[in-house]
Amino acid sequence: MDLIEKLNSSLMIPVWKERDLSVLDKICSPTVDVRTTFVTGQGIEAAKESVSVLFQAFPIFDLTVEEIIQQGKSITYKWSAIAEHGGTILNIAPTGKRLHFHGISFLEMDHGLGTKYHSFSNMPQVLYASCSTEEEKSKEPLASFPNYTLLLDHENYEKEISDLLFIIAKKTDTRLTRRELECLN
Repeated sequence: MDLIEKLNSSLMIPVWKERDLSVLDKICSPTVDVRTTFVTGQGIEAAKESVSVLFQAFPIFDLTVEEIIQQGKSITYKWSAIAEHGGTILNIAPTGKRLHFHGISFLEMDHGLGTKYHSFSNMPQVLYASCSTEEEKSKEPLASFPNYTLLLDHENYEKEISDLLFIIAKKTDTRLTRRELECLN
C-alpha cells in the first residue's frame, strides 16, 4: 500500500468523507500539537475542533490529497477542497457558494500516533473574496483568527518552514505556487 492510500484509508476517508472524528482518538497523541488556519491548541480535542469548525461552516467539504512527501516521521501533503459555504465562519455569514480551497499540511508521527498537525490554507482569502456586500467585507473576518503570535514565536517555526521547503524541492519536481508560499509563511 503506497503512502497516499495509507493516509487516505487511515485518516482522510474516515475523517473527511465519513466525518468520523472518533478516528482522531486512535491516531493522535493525547498531546498532539495542532496549528491550523482556524484552531491552535494541544490535544485530541483541539484536533477534533480543527475539523469540526470546518464541518459546521461547510456541510459539503470534499478534500483531495494532491501530493504527499514523507521524510522520516514527517508527512507533508498538498491538498485542495471543494466546499459549500453553509455556516458562519470568520464572521462571514453563509453564502451558499461552492468554493475551491488549497492548503498544505504537515503531520509528524511517533510510534504510530500523530504528535504534530499543522495545516494552513487560503480559506480566509477565498471566503473574504466570496462576500457579496461591502457590509460583509467591512466585518474584518481576519480579526477572529487565532492569535498568530503563538505560531510566530514558536521556537521551531523558521526551521520547520525551511525544512518543509527543502523537502518539497528535494522530493518533487513541483514548485509551490506563490499563494501556497504565502499560506505557508
